[in-house]
Amino acid sequence: MHHPVRPILAALAAASLCATAPSWSAAQDNTAGSTQPADPAADPAAGPAAGDAAAVAGDPTSAAQALAAAWCAAVASLDEGAATTLMSPDLQQDVALARIANDAFAAGHPGEKPPLGDGLPLTAFADKVDDCTASDVTPSGALLTFTASGGGATTWTDAIEFVSTPDGGLRVGDVLYAPERVVRMSDALAALAETGE
Repeated sequence: MHHPVRPILAALAAASLCATAPSWSAAQDNTAGSTQPADPAADPAAGPAAGDAAAVAGDPTSAAQALAAAWCAAVASLDEGAATTLMSPDLQQDVALARIANDAFAAGHPGEKPPLGDGLPLTAFADKVDDCTASDVTPSGALLTFTASGGGATTWTDAIEFVSTPDGGLRVGDVLYAPERVVRMSDALAALAETGE
């Protein structure tokens, strides 16, 4: 069964708004613009979200694995609140601005499905996820393979980038959507906030 890409993601890909954005790879040691090194061991008590994926002292890879697992669980359960708490402050701000634009669209277009009508674009597809598996996990990010059924199994792989926070925690800094992993969640949210569509 073919699952369509979310409309906002298809529009961004077609407009090539982020065609020059590099795709994430496990070999990359990039903290997505953070001025802090991705070292969650700096504060063992600090974690991605109130203990959900607490950093393990002296082992940034374990913290990254815990964050990837927590993100998978939030996406698979369609828990936008949990996913948002795992995001960097910048990505949380993008979500807040997109929600304001979404609410304005809904108010101005009664009866029409708003841009976030399928929920936050936490993954490339709006499907209910049956399974999420993290691979190539490093303190910089991970590849996440999602499987959705419902008329036929479909599998896709997004990438997530991690950033460190001033308190020594590790958060999801961005999502790079399947299939090419060049369209970013932050770009999709910014486009929605700017255009309201």
